[in-house]
Amino acid sequence: MIYNIPQNCMNKWTTIRLDLANQTTSTFSFLPVNAGYLKDRFLNGYIYTAEYNTTECITQQQQLIIGCQDKWVYMFPVGGGDFLFWPTKVEAHNPKLILGWLNITNNMNLQCEAAPSTFNITGNWDTDYGRLVFTQTGQNVTGSYQNGRVEGNLVFNQAKAKWELTGKWYEGIREGKILFTFDTSNNFTGMFGRGAEEPIPGNVWNGVRAA
Repeated sequence: MIYNIPQNCMNKWTTIRLDLANQTTSTFSFLPVNAGYLKDRFLNGYIYTAEYNTTECITQQQQLIIGCQDKWVYMFPVGGGDFLFWPTKVEAHNPKLILGWLNITNNMNLQCEAAPSTFNITGNWDTDYGRLVFTQTGQNVTGSYQNGRVEGNLVFNQAKAKWELTGKWYEGIREGKILFTFDTSNNFTGMFGRGAEEPIPGNVWNGVRAA
């Protein structure tokens, strides 16, 4: 049971552990924003929908269906178990980041050490589309390359145990979505989409940190 959250665990990605009867423990990532209603068993913050199984509210693209906002819905982490969540906002720059209210249950425990806190991609990267220069502030990342720029959020994917940059690329009036998965702090495998389409494996955008 989550009774309190240390201040140094607020506004950063943590791990919530679900202790399941007769099953292995399941976990999911959570970024707590408002802990003022813990006594009522509610915790406000962000989930990352890439960590959940497809349901009537989570599409095959691992995004929340808009009709599932502002009501209690069951979320099913890929590791097993379920919990109730009240989604209130889908972040426009990264539709897999969902703000809402978590219904705290007795089998939940929070761990601050959700992911390495020192992971930083700031610097020069040699990519399939030329030199890409990342600047990271907290979880927010911007980047520039010869023909355009990227913006997104760096989030630890608990299911993959890897960091992912999700966001968008912009070239003049053109834009699309990106998904960069960092296998190490020195290389990533990436893909992108055009317009409203999701990133697809055929659109490759890989990179390595420049020497």
